[in-house]
Amino acid sequence: LDVYRLEGNVNQKNAIIAIYNKNFDLTVTVKENEILPEEKKERWFSPMDRSLRRELKSSFGNENYWFDTVKYKDLVEVRVKHQDGFLQIFFPKYKIRIA
Repeated sequence: LDVYRLEGNVNQKNAIIAIYNKNFDLTVTVKENEILPEEKKERWFSPMDRSLRRELKSSFGNENYWFDTVKYKDLVEVRVKHQDGFLQIFFPKYKIRIA
């Protein structure tokens, strides 16, 4: 959320991304001038997908995110719309708290 809410200053964004990549077992990149995929990869009856959908929707709205929990065995890919592109985030599946 820190990078998502930060406007403008590229150096600050890069510093925050470097901190997350180093300390939180995340890989965050900024994809500029790209759009989110139109096809959703969500599995409606998966507890993991349901938890992700609930959290992302409450933080970013209904159309500002995309995620995939099946492409990679141990990773989740999340994309969040940001300015003229999106943030791409990879993190381990075990980090998702299923509720």
